[in-house]
Amino acid sequence: MNSLSAKTSLRTLSFFFVLNFCSSAFFGQERNNSYENVDATMSVYSNRKIYARDSLVDFVKKTFQKPDERVRAFYSWIALNVQYDTKLLDHYKLSSSLGLQNLSSSRTQHPDTVMKYHLGVCEGICQLMNACCEKVGIRSKMIGGISRVENVVDEKLLHTWNAVYTDSTWKLLDITWSGGHINLKGVYIQKFNDRFFYVPPSEFIRDHWPLDAMWQLLPYGVSKKEFMTGVRDSAKMPVSFRDSLNAYFKRPKEAQEYTDLLHYHYSDPDNESYTFAADYYIYNKAVSVFNKASLYFEDYITYAKQLEGKPVTKKQTKQCIALLQEPRKLMSDGLALSRGRSFFHPEIQKKFDAMVASSFQRYRDINTLLDEYNKLLRSF
Repeated sequence: MNSLSAKTSLRTLSFFFVLNFCSSAFFGQERNNSYENVDATMSVYSNRKIYARDSLVDFVKKTFQKPDERVRAFYSWIALNVQYDTKLLDHYKLSSSLGLQNLSSSRTQHPDTVMKYHLGVCEGICQLMNACCEKVGIRSKMIGGISRVENVVDEKLLHTWNAVYTDSTWKLLDITWSGGHINLKGVYIQKFNDRFFYVPPSEFIRDHWPLDAMWQLLPYGVSKKEFMTGVRDSAKMPVSFRDSLNAYFKRPKEAQEYTDLLHYHYSDPDNESYTFAADYYIYNKAVSVFNKASLYFEDYITYAKQLEGKPVTKKQTKQCIALLQEPRKLMSDGLALSRGRSFFHPEIQKKFDAMVASSFQRYRDINTLLDEYNKLLRSF
């Protein structure tokens, strides 16, 4: 069985995560003077032209001890050194159905690739920040959403930024918008400013609307309509973002990815791409588990064929039992995904149910074989 519709999978949602860049007039006065020493140190360090993430992380760990200083150091270095990939931005605009995995290796958004080439779009910049923070024990999350540039919102071209967790508080920053701007001729001008470092949520929401409402970090959420129009409704939408975030990070990472998609749907119910992606996320996960189980079962089939027409020893019986244990476990894991599972789209539900029915029969066959081998083992 094959995974379905890569075009609507979680991974290919990322190709939208590029920057709506602004003119130089958008960049106003810098807002943080308390990190001048950090910025100066990282500016000097930039002269070394490093291309390995571990080198950057080791330098920051040795030079700065406070978590916020380390965050600032990574923020400053990335903004000073990573160029925005305008050619990739053009590629996105021309081909909305092409995912990043189809582009050349120099343009993928893996953090080590962005570090190696000093080039990326907002997704890669955010991934690099996440990877650096993880190495020093700081939680960092890439947030996807839509942005407002010079009072214009293009909801079809999404943007990403970061939230970092220090001093028991989530804090918002946008490294991409801190590194420079694209001028009217479409040329990227690298110029550091810190206007988008640790911006209070009540200010950040003016030009950054996250697809997941909890990442607004506000007690009363701003709807997509309110963000698009700039007009608040009289009825406020309460959001228990602290409780939501605590529950979110208690989930396994894979469950967090699925939760992201559900939250995107709740925030923007008219956009079917999120419900398709959520459905395919579960479907493709089940496909992966069942396919892996089938590969292990083939190992058993290959071994069992060697025993055909021959007396089976106790040792061989134990080997057959051992070879059946892993596909049985994987089948069980895959079937667990179907319990109480409902899909947004009936056509995906139908295919999922057919796959589960077929896999359940294989699961029963494996259990029957195990019962027979265990009975045989007791007879020795």
